[in-house]
Amino acid sequence: MGERRARGRTRAAAAIEERFDEWGLDVIVTGAQKAFGAPPGLGELDLELFTDSGCCADTLSVVCYPDGVDDVEFRNGMASRGVVIAGALGPIAGRACRIGHMGNIGPAEVCRTLQAVESTLGRTADAGRAVAAAAPHLEG
Repeated sequence: MGERRARGRTRAAAAIEERFDEWGLDVIVTGAQKAFGAPPGLGELDLELFTDSGCCADTLSVVCYPDGVDDVEFRNGMASRGVVIAGALGPIAGRACRIGHMGNIGPAEVCRTLQAVESTLGRTADAGRAVAAAAPHLEG
């Protein structure tokens, strides 16, 4: 069943297929989602996903800002580095952002996004840590 469903989808950055027999569900978890997930990747930068790890979407990650990060300044900083992200909505607006990873997203795009996050947060001492943590999830 899992192979039938996976066959028709575009696999992004080493998709991982999982079967949840308890519920009879097949889930495709993209390498991008695994790479952005906290940890690795964003976790190396002290960022956390808003969404519980059991409920993550394979097309979008909602990332909470650490204390002191201004939403608009962060999104503008990312855009100036060539990465466009969206603000969060509803009760978490201004406290998180949305990073899309749908379509033709591969390791290069994930790495560029993680590098932009590092740079935007001013984490020059940590340069490369997020990409190094994400790398094993982007192979395949």
